[in-house]
Formats: sequence, C-alpha cells, structure tokens
Amino acid sequence: MANALSMNQDEPSDVARAVMASIDRGGADSYFGWPEKLFVRINSIFPRLVDKSLMKQVAQMRPFTAQRPL
Repeated sequence: MANALSMNQDEPSDVARAVMASIDRGGADSYFGWPEKLFVRINSIFPRLVDKSLMKQVAQMRPFTAQRPL
C-alpha cells in the first residue's frame, strides 16, 4: 500500500534510533518521519485540512483492506 500511495518509508534502524532517543529524553510524544511531523502540526491547527487530504487516498487504500463478512 505504501508503494501504491507513494508514501515515504523510514528505515527500521532509523525508527529504532529515534525511539531510543525519545526514551532517553523522557519524551511523552514523539513524531517520526516526513511528512508525518508536518501533518501532526497542521492537524493541530486545521484538522479538516488533513482529513480532506487523507480522504482523497481512501479509494486507493480500499484494495488493501480485508473484506470481512458482516
């Protein structure tokens, strides 16, 4: 799905390093990766703007979701 949506993917070693640094700092909240850091900040000010952006990707995400019987 990440490839289909042209999402950036962080290397596991980079994520692990960032998590360990956050733990060492005693950080309660940490955001990793780009554009995730930007989306968190924009979402805190303009939540509907990020919602609209994500909704545009829903059609592309559907083929990757599991179809479960009701």
